[in-house]
Amino acid sequence: PETSEQYELGARFSRPGARLSIAAFEIRRRDVAGDDPDNPGFSRNFGAFRVRGIELEGEVEPTKNLQLSFGYAYLDGVVSRSATASDVSGRIVDLPSHSGNIRARYLVPGTPIDVRGGVNYQGPRAAATASTVLIPEVILADLGIGGSIGRFRADLTVNNLFDRRYFTSTGNPNALFPGDPRTVALRLGVAF
Repeated sequence: PETSEQYELGARFSRPGARLSIAAFEIRRRDVAGDDPDNPGFSRNFGAFRVRGIELEGEVEPTKNLQLSFGYAYLDGVVSRSATASDVSGRIVDLPSHSGNIRARYLVPGTPIDVRGGVNYQGPRAAATASTVLIPEVILADLGIGGSIGRFRADLTVNNLFDRRYFTSTGNPNALFPGDPRTVALRLGVAF
């Protein structure tokens, strides 16, 4: 079975209208199994992974109607032990070194309506473990509007607002999945 251990050191700052946290960590995973790029549909034991990183996240409320949140992560992930010597020090599949997001929510004064938007960034990442084939970076935006009347709520959301073409990993450097195109969703709900 796979085993892991994690070490983390962090700090938090909080006051009315603002919150900030930062953490540095290391995660070690042993007996890691993953997709075998030489035999699609099969797994192989890669040995061990090590990820060191820093995460920063926060929220601020500049006004009572505006909420802003953000996050950033730096991840240094490598294969630390492998039966295949060339895999050692290789990148971990689908793990970007840099990723981040910024989100905003605005409550329209005097109405039950809120408007939301966000931008997400994901840096280049390996198409398969220890592969030198990289999936390009991507920046995606989303937008939403919603409102509540009594027990009822309606939300309209547009993900991948600009219909960016991007890819996700299959674990095989010779095959990638396309990411979701622009998606529009309407959600209706009632509270009991």
